[in-house]
Amino acid sequence: MVNAFLAGEPHALFAQQASHAQPAIEKAQSYWRHGYEIISGTQAEFAAVADAQLKQYEQDALAFVDSLAKKAPAGSETAVVDWAFFLPAR
Repeated sequence: MVNAFLAGEPHALFAQQASHAQPAIEKAQSYWRHGYEIISGTQAEFAAVADAQLKQYEQDALAFVDSLAKKAPAGSETAVVDWAFFLPAR
């Protein structure tokens, strides 16, 4: 770098600085790309867990309504049907 400056060739100095900056830029891009991959993977895992929990809650709700229907007194079929209306389709 000193040689380019002492030689009075500014374009050589800028070329040398650019050649030193390129690896740093590539390293920063690689770093951010890796961070993005980590975030994307984590987001997908969270979505999968949330979906599994939602399905489990739906199954639990259906089992609860089925349990109520089995234990319901005679004549309460309408109430059980109304409860089942708000649950997701099987």
